[in-house]
Amino acid sequence: MGKIVNIQYLIFGIILGIIIGIIIFTATQEKFIKTEISPSTYFGGDFNNSNIKVIKEDNIRKIIIPLKEGDTIGFGEAMPTKSMYQTISDDTITINLLNITENDLYIGDIISIDGKKVDFVNDSNDLIHRIIDIKEINGTTYYKTQGDNNENPDPEWWKFEDVRSKIIGVLY
Repeated sequence: MGKIVNIQYLIFGIILGIIIGIIIFTATQEKFIKTEISPSTYFGGDFNNSNIKVIKEDNIRKIIIPLKEGDTIGFGEAMPTKSMYQTISDDTITINLLNITENDLYIGDIISIDGKKVDFVNDSNDLIHRIIDIKEINGTTYYKTQGDNNENPDPEWWKFEDVRSKIIGVLY
C-alpha cells in the first residue's frame, strides 16, 4: 500500500511540476516574444494618435489597422518633393483610407488632395500634406494644409470634395 501512495504522490508531483512549468513558460514567452511597438517607431513621423497597432511576434511585425465595416483602404506612392520629410520620405508607400467623411478629418491628420485641384504642383499627382486648421463658412468645411518640411502653409483652403483620402500609415 505504501508504494502505491508514493507512486501517486510522485505522479501528482510530476503533473503539478509540468503545469507550473507551462504557466511560467507561457508567461515569459508572452512577455518577451510578443511586444507592441509604437506606430511612430515603425512608420516614422507622428502616427501616435492613430489606432494602428504594430505587434512584433517571433521577429514578424504584424500591422493591425482597425477599420469600420465598409471602410476601404488603398495604397499610394509619395512623390519626391520632400515637403513631408521626415514623416513621409520620397517614394514611400502610403496606406490611405479612401471612403472618408468630414467627421473623419481632424487637425493633425495627413490627407491627399486631388492633384487636379492643386495649382502649385507641376503635375497631376495628389498633394499629401497635414491639416493644420479647419474652418466652416456657410455650412462648408475648409481645410488648411502644410507640408511638415515646409516653412509656410499651402496658399489655398481645401473643400472636403478636394480631399481624396486620409493617410493612416506609411511603409518605408
